[in-house]
Amino acid sequence: MFSTGFSEKIALVFSGGGGRGAYEVGVWKAVMDLGEEIGGVYGTSVGAINGAGVAMGEFELARKLWLTATYEDIMKISPNIRPLFEGDIKNLKLSSIAEAVKMLFEESGIDVSPLRKKLSEIISEEEIRSSPIDYGLVAYSVSSLSPVMLYIDDIPEGMLIDYILASANFPVFKRENIGGAKFIDGGVYANIPVEMAIKKGFKKIVVVDIGTYGIVDILNLIKGFTKSDEEIIYIKPREYYGGILTFDPEVSKKYMAEGYLDTLKAYGILHGNVYYIYPGEDLIGKFFMSLDDQQRAQAMAILEIKPLEDAPVAYHYYRQVLPYLESAFKTFNAPPRKTCEAVLENIASYLEINKLRPYSIEELFKTIVNSDEPQTTRSTLLKLTVGKKYDMLIEFLKFIWNNSKHDVEISEDYKRIRSSFESLITIP
Repeated sequence: MFSTGFSEKIALVFSGGGGRGAYEVGVWKAVMDLGEEIGGVYGTSVGAINGAGVAMGEFELARKLWLTATYEDIMKISPNIRPLFEGDIKNLKLSSIAEAVKMLFEESGIDVSPLRKKLSEIISEEEIRSSPIDYGLVAYSVSSLSPVMLYIDDIPEGMLIDYILASANFPVFKRENIGGAKFIDGGVYANIPVEMAIKKGFKKIVVVDIGTYGIVDILNLIKGFTKSDEEIIYIKPREYYGGILTFDPEVSKKYMAEGYLDTLKAYGILHGNVYYIYPGEDLIGKFFMSLDDQQRAQAMAILEIKPLEDAPVAYHYYRQVLPYLESAFKTFNAPPRKTCEAVLENIASYLEINKLRPYSIEELFKTIVNSDEPQTTRSTLLKLTVGKKYDMLIEFLKFIWNNSKHDVEISEDYKRIRSSFESLITIP
């Protein structure tokens, strides 16, 4: 979709993170849309599972699996104890806690045989071994108290599924046993196995962090991941939904959308700190300066600004209105289009407009001026501190929108982003 300016292949590094794994599929889609060629994928836990999909080139299969996966596809647990794994403690009964304790201690953990069955159906070891994309994973042997970092050529023939399950052996699962050795989730040692990509010689590495940190990860973070000749693009969710053991199609949809958008943000395609905005012109300035003299005076009056008589329209905007906006949103010395982005983003957040989708400047502007539903979740403090200022700005934006021409050209690149995004999150 876009040219990133790099010719060499990249490595993907997928961390563990349980039910957040759909985020990595969103990243994968964005990387493909960016035109990046993947040369290797290295993962821990759910990252090892998603990495297998990347190595096989089965994006659509991975997408559909995450958008339909439920607890029944992963583990055998009673519905009574699901709230425990979803973090919904308030709805957990004492009898359910007793059931969970029995399962974890007397039965030695959760039975994940449904996951084994599912992986055996969808993962082709032959395809991964013959893939042009290198593959590796991390597990941890509790028998020898040592980490296992394996590339595909290090894994014995016919045992790939076993080692993937060993890598994804979350502490509350029944231990994975391979040749008499018991394994636990590789995340306890290296949840972000970036060194596996470095050892293979990759100079550009996309690191996707959806979980916690292992021992090696902490050391890598302290030293800045690696030496200076590798380019690391680090991608992490802005917001979390559900728990690590939440497996719900609607939650997965959110993570997948976020992964896609965060990647385009990391590559500089989208802007914004709270929203995902495709950059464009300063529409506030454009619309304001298209008003006639009387309308401009009315617009400025909304902001309690008195226009300098006989001054040109450019003076009214660049010397009076724009400084007001820059002061309100601390965008001094920024280009006018960045101030426009900041105004729209902050007001959209105040109006509690959906954050989890891409917006062009015009779309976000239009969504704001058409948003008139009462907001009941804003805090009293927010209303007291910024309510009056924001309400004035909303009125100002509505006025200049309603009294100006909307001849804004929508970028073809942005149209492709929107189309790709919509196809990504459509639940099968």
